[in-house]
Amino acid sequence: MGLSGIALEVANLIESRPLPATNIVLLVPDDEVEEQFGDGSYGYAEGQSFIIEYMDAAKKASRRPITVFSIDAGANGVPILKARCHLRKSTRAFRIDRIKCCIDFDGEIFDDVLVYLVDNFGMHPAFAAMSSSFEPKNSWAAVLDAVRDDAIILAAVAHSDGQYHPSEADMVTEYLCKLAERKGAMLAPAEVLALSRYANKLRPNYDRIFHALSRLQQAGTAHCERLIRACVEVMDADGSRKPQERQLINEISIELLGAATTA
Repeated sequence: MGLSGIALEVANLIESRPLPATNIVLLVPDDEVEEQFGDGSYGYAEGQSFIIEYMDAAKKASRRPITVFSIDAGANGVPILKARCHLRKSTRAFRIDRIKCCIDFDGEIFDDVLVYLVDNFGMHPAFAAMSSSFEPKNSWAAVLDAVRDDAIILAAVAHSDGQYHPSEADMVTEYLCKLAERKGAMLAPAEVLALSRYANKLRPNYDRIFHALSRLQQAGTAHCERLIRACVEVMDADGSRKPQERQLINEISIELLGAATTA
């Protein structure tokens, strides 16, 4: 099938999967001022999904779920989240300085938008530039850099059957923590929780899956073997092996290791 085919197949599965259920009231105004997309880029995102309270240029408020795929440079260097708005069903731009708070689907509210974004995207310099009192979390950025590609693939496997069970989420977090520690990180309990939240938000699109697989092809056999074993453990975590999960893992294994797994 090749990397491109795998990435496209999984991206379509994830896109068709509904967002997590939430009790948060969602709303968008009948008409709103759309932000312009940025001219430059601060970096890509992995498809992190959450809810934002937003105030547009006309002071119209909204509360909407988004899935973020890149962080762009807007006017005067203000970072912009380039994201799919699930209520509008289209790609929109959201200025970070107009986001009033971020909300997880379970209802937890995060008023410190900058800290929330760093926890979930890593330390983009643009975030720190928004506040002179904001301290970059360079060690946390290194943790996300260390686990990002594996997290994308495990999220893809977990979502491939159209469901994402808590047991699968726990298995993904356990693997990512071990991976971070193998790469030299010493995770505090709060960082383990942050890593779990990061992984649970991922809904990667075609580009992110394709590029993650491409980079993992250079990661070495031992690394890829551990990742494939983790994929199998994620598949088994909910107590059943669905054909689409097994097929996907075998396709990934062929691309990364040259042979299907014996799972």
